[in-house]
Amino acid sequence: MLDDLFEEGEFDEIESEEELEKAVKERMDEYNRTPQDLLGGLTPIQMYQLLHTDWPGPDSPMTVHDNLHDSEANEIRFVHNARILLETAREEDGLPATNAGNFKRVVVSDFLERMEFDPERVEDIYELNKVINEQDVTPLHILRVVLEVGDFLEKSGGSFHPTSKAISLLRHGRAGGFMKELFLTYFKEFNIAYFSRGEDWTEIQDTITYTFYQLSKYDEDWQPEDQFIEPLIIHTIKKMADEDDWPSLDYYYRVRVLRPLEKFELVESRLVGEGEPHEKDEEYRKTQLFDRFIEFDLN
Repeated sequence: MLDDLFEEGEFDEIESEEELEKAVKERMDEYNRTPQDLLGGLTPIQMYQLLHTDWPGPDSPMTVHDNLHDSEANEIRFVHNARILLETAREEDGLPATNAGNFKRVVVSDFLERMEFDPERVEDIYELNKVINEQDVTPLHILRVVLEVGDFLEKSGGSFHPTSKAISLLRHGRAGGFMKELFLTYFKEFNIAYFSRGEDWTEIQDTITYTFYQLSKYDEDWQPEDQFIEPLIIHTIKKMADEDDWPSLDYYYRVRVLRPLEKFELVESRLVGEGEPHEKDEEYRKTQLFDRFIEFDLN
């Protein structure tokens, strides 16, 4: 911005160094407080706050609420499955683990029957595998890893056990806090690129607060996948993809952002059109829960 102003002769008539310094500072302050289309309608100051303050800490413009009622939070699929896993581990005094650090097959079989997974996906798992190991059930594998990363589950003595943190959050009246902690673990501590193919694209997770902010501005109407995703991508990532000719960003945002958000029922999708499922188009929308769970204050 300053280079452009100097080239345009903005400061040519200023003679003293002090006056020049003052004029430059005023223009910088003006620029930093002006919404920029390139920044998704944010000012540079707001963008800095969004990306460089620890979220959702006291200085962050992003708040993640923990006040959902137990009846609502426990119905969220990811929370529901996590509760089944941890309560089972507590009731059975541990879940047996393999030497590789996964659940044993008997545990996997039990959870396949009791947890909420996509029915079509479960059917495929049974059809494609004569014996079913933990890593054959990707949603269960991801759940177990996330619970370990978030210090909800620990392996000791050849079994998985719930931690004191998990036991505390499983108490009556704390389901909203449990959901919040699971959400923060998933998007802040867990590597969201872990379960998908392709480039690491760590920048997606590094700028996830920008993505959440843009999503907060959406209404609840259904949108085609490409229109839904494009505003969620920060301009620096778009530029990197253009320069390096990396694969489509739609795929990475779909599997690393939207699919996880669906686990928490903050986003939902549907297939539209004629023909087989792979021939249909996908649409997305933000759910009502999103705005009650995540809130921004950038004033």
